[in-house]
Parts: sequence; structure tokens; C-alpha cells
Amino acid sequence: MNQDMSTPAGKSCLAKLMIGLIVLTCLVPLAGLGLWGIGGMLIVADPLEKADVVAVLSGNEKDRLAETLRILREGYAPLVLLTETEDLAGGGSSMSTIDKVVTARNLGIASEAILVTKRTATSTRDEGLAVLEVAQQRQFDSVIVVTDPYHCLRTRMLFRSIFRGSGIDVSVRPVRDHWYRSYNWWLSAEGRRATLSEMTKLFFFMLGLRGD
Repeated sequence: MNQDMSTPAGKSCLAKLMIGLIVLTCLVPLAGLGLWGIGGMLIVADPLEKADVVAVLSGNEKDRLAETLRILREGYAPLVLLTETEDLAGGGSSMSTIDKVVTARNLGIASEAILVTKRTATSTRDEGLAVLEVAQQRQFDSVIVVTDPYHCLRTRMLFRSIFRGSGIDVSVRPVRDHWYRSYNWWLSAEGRRATLSEMTKLFFFMLGLRGD
């Protein structure tokens, strides 16, 4: 039976409907701002300053190496440091070390500018330790770390924790022109997956657990 909106009951029903619509209209933008804020929190970019080397973290190497080449051409560093991840070549998302070196050369990075860490890394924490080892051996004063935008906050926290007390400055730079955007990451399965993974690992890191 249709409700007569001219009756008290009908007016009450209409008022509840209007309130519900107003609340929904307010919540949708707020939810969008909250999601945007999460993406914005993950994406950090330290100011570009001259450094001794650019460390390229494993995973999505072609984009990260292209960003590294851009940094080199802009005159911010003379060397590139790749992380050794041979054990991931058959079953992980990272290229083998040889493939990374070849890709770097093909993009235009000179062979003499390419360094490779000695220790094999299977996590961001391992990469931090491996980069620190090379930086100390070569007496570097500063390192620029290049990674994907959603990976930047955790990378900065891990690297600065690992480099604390070393006297070596660490800055983190995201790949520019990357598909991950703070304002729309939730619209793609890849964006949701990357964000959930990072937030989970950050949660464990903040609890004092590894959060690799």
C-alpha cells in the first residue's frame, strides 16, 4: 500500500528519507577523502638533493630504473646501486640481477655507473641492510632510494631505522608518472591490493614487529 505523504505518518517517513539522503550525501565525500588521505599518507617524496648513489629497490624495476635514469640525468647522483635478488628470479616479482643490469644498460645507464649489493635480499629490510653495507664500504655520505609511490612511507621508515647512527643521509623518491595515485587507488584491484599490503606491513612495523 502506498504511504500518503500528507498524513503525519507519511510526513515522518518523508523526513526520515530526507535525513537518510543527507547523511549519505555527507558520508560519500568523507569516505572519499579518507581513502585519498590513506593514499597520500603512503606517498612520500623527500626533496631531491645531490647524493653519492641512487639505490633501486627490487620489483617493478623498469619503471624504477627509468626514474633513476631521470635522477642521474638531472645531476643528483653519479652511481646506481641494484640489490642482489637472484633467489627471486624463478618465483618472485623481481627481475634477476642480470636482467636488472641489462635493463639498466638498455635504458641508457652506463655500465661503469652500475653497482650491485653483495648480500642477497628477499625483503625491503634486507635491501636496506645490503645498501647500508655497500654505502659504508664505499664511504658514501648520502643515498637516494627509488621505489613505487605506495611503498615510499614504509621504505623511508625502514631505511632510516637501519641507517640510524651511520652518518649516512637517506632520502626516498617515488617513481614519477606512476599508475598509483592517492586520489583513485581504490578504483583498481591492483591499487587496493598494494594499499592493503602496505597498510598491513606498516601496522606490524608500528607494533615493533618486522613489517618487511
